[in-house]
Amino acid sequence: MAFGCSLSHHNTLFPVPAQRQFFLKFAVDTIFVTYYASIHPQPGLEKMNLEKDKLDLIQNWNEAKEQVKRWTQTENDLRDKVIKGLFDSGTIEGTETIQIGSDWKLKVTRRLNYTLSNKDGALVSILQTLPSVIAENLIRWSPDLNLSMYRKLDATTQQLFIPVLSIKPAKPSLELVPPNANASTVHESD
Repeated sequence: MAFGCSLSHHNTLFPVPAQRQFFLKFAVDTIFVTYYASIHPQPGLEKMNLEKDKLDLIQNWNEAKEQVKRWTQTENDLRDKVIKGLFDSGTIEGTETIQIGSDWKLKVTRRLNYTLSNKDGALVSILQTLPSVIAENLIRWSPDLNLSMYRKLDATTQQLFIPVLSIKPAKPSLELVPPNANASTVHESD
């Protein structure tokens, strides 16, 4: 028993070992920080303590994130088993549909990912050997912005790109960093 709740395997509050482990570590860390602060007062440390509702929000987010990982893996495993058990294993690309009853169908679409590389100009060299009508239509070139270089441009030059550049907020990333985590592992990405 910890904090007035049973942490048995059948507990519905924290049914998954990873959730129990996170909760216990979180609780121990919280108790330690409180105890340490009481015997080693430091200015500003009290500002690090969040209100319970904010701590609950962080814990709920972290639990949901772990559940998404677990369910994503479960869905992938089950999808592979369904495909292996019900569909032709000789098909590597294309669509196959089976009737499963009451007018329901189950459809699998298999795809192959094709990726080109222009390492050392090899792709361009191959394209130069082909007739121009084929070479021009075979490969689609997609513009890719070098963000660090764009940010170095002066404002006037950046404004030239307004008609062709769309800037939208990306989904922010969020990471729960345990104490004593190596600061160099947390970095900002472009």
